[in-house]
Amino acid sequence: MRLEEELTKIVGEEWVITGEKALLYSQDAFLASSGKPSMVVLPGNEEEAIRVVKLLLDRGVKLIPRGSGTSLSGGSSPLGGEVVVSLSRLNRVYK
Repeated sequence: MRLEEELTKIVGEEWVITGEKALLYSQDAFLASSGKPSMVVLPGNEEEAIRVVKLLLDRGVKLIPRGSGTSLSGGSSPLGGEVVVSLSRLNRVYK
């Protein structure tokens, strides 16, 4: 099964972003560097986040964790086609 299909099964079709829309996640507030993610995944809860990260790691796919993208460090900018795992849908602290 293709990676995009597997991620869609975990988080739903609406929360796997590809193509031109993925470019919205190509950089953070540090404007000196940006790249193009292969796709963006937005898990909605702790379980989905764990499953997404595990799937990517099991497949050997590089990932970039991303919060709100306001960082000035460039740390959430994909430079080599990584999958961006945006945590912006997570709205509570888990124990």
